[in-house]
Amino acid sequence: MIFPDTQILEYSIGSNQVVIRTGEVKKWIDLSKHDNDIFSFLKFFIAEHAIERDDDRIFCGGLMGYVSYEACLETLGFSAPKTANRPDLCFAFIERSILLDHRRQVLYVNALLFDECDGRALQWVRRTSSALKDLSDEKTLKHEHPPLSLARSVVQKTFPQETDYKSKISKCQDLINAGESYELCLTDQTSIRLKDNIRAWNMYIKLRSLNSANFGAFVRLGPLTLLSTSPERFMKWSRFQKPAAIVGGSEQIATCQFRPMKGTVRKEQQMPDGSVHQVSREQATAILASAKEQAENLMILDLIRHDLHGVCNKVCVPGLMVVEEYGSVYQLVSVIEGTISKTLDCGPYDGKSGIDCLCASLPPGSMTGAPKKRSCELLREIERKPRSVYSGVLGYIDVSGNGDFSVLIRNIYRWVDECDWKIGAGGAITTLSTEEGEWDEMLAKLHSTYRLFDSRA
Repeated sequence: MIFPDTQILEYSIGSNQVVIRTGEVKKWIDLSKHDNDIFSFLKFFIAEHAIERDDDRIFCGGLMGYVSYEACLETLGFSAPKTANRPDLCFAFIERSILLDHRRQVLYVNALLFDECDGRALQWVRRTSSALKDLSDEKTLKHEHPPLSLARSVVQKTFPQETDYKSKISKCQDLINAGESYELCLTDQTSIRLKDNIRAWNMYIKLRSLNSANFGAFVRLGPLTLLSTSPERFMKWSRFQKPAAIVGGSEQIATCQFRPMKGTVRKEQQMPDGSVHQVSREQATAILASAKEQAENLMILDLIRHDLHGVCNKVCVPGLMVVEEYGSVYQLVSVIEGTISKTLDCGPYDGKSGIDCLCASLPPGSMTGAPKKRSCELLREIERKPRSVYSGVLGYIDVSGNGDFSVLIRNIYRWVDECDWKIGAGGAITTLSTEEGEWDEMLAKLHSTYRLFDSRA
């Protein structure tokens, strides 16, 4: 939870400084003291606030926020013009939180105590716990929300143009055939302007009812409002622990896991006679077994393995091209895992950590192509506009050492200095792609989110 005294960390690409904002007070940190690298600073910040715990809560406090696609590109050495009043990376340092474990049906009230005499934190825990207890004693808890129809509120909408998008697909294939890349993840954005001042929270609740997602998030952080129904985990990592199978010794192990999605089939397909065909899981599995879909997934899988080998001691693939079902689409998913080790005498800032894995793996391979750096260079030339938070990552870094981030897809976002909401969508282009097929895939992904503004939703 964000309070008036919550520390907000903001970074803009190319600035070489971090702004830590607490209410109206700002403090500037020079990144030259941290290898001129924002992720080195994040690692230092977490180490300065590190705690040890042996419970299995996924979060007790730490950094929560986003890294934009352009900030991700900076890890590859790219530069870009700074956008005024729009942080490319923004995290809130969460010291007080309410955590609901849906699987265990357990609710936690957390507060970080860096001072055992912190009366405000202890008072907040007691007051919040009491309020939640009173709620749980109610016979009926109403979670009803008023019906929300946004179709009549839309006054302007700008979609990707079919001829322009197909021209970009052709350009991608020309570059692939010329040997410049194996795969290019082309994207575009749609803009929607509403005439009414609709509460963003109500929009999010409606979107969640349309798109059930493992990594849904409502974010209002600084100048950004983000409504995400992402189905894709980028990566998660554990805190360092001594392996149970090893007796004695001083080695500690942390694991990280990636779940890239490449290969998409829309559940509803329009037939030539105008009817709608419901695609079964078996039919989707057959479609996703094609050489094109398998190649897309395999190239990104290998790309992630390559990223991890620079940080991890060991890398493996426990899940290869599994078909998973989501709200409006089927997706082809692989699972890649890596391990990091360090000795007990290492401090929290020493050696490699999950933050190093995060930095080494950005931007998400499922949103770039292979090889990554050259593909990103080509995509900047083809797309000709920033992706902003779309294609970036959103998540948390816990003070005990673990973290979890999703890929920012299937989302709607708006900056405070803009009137329009934005939706990004795209797909991977290979030599086996067709212009019609890739155009349809982009529309399928766009529809999963845009239907929030559809009168039929």
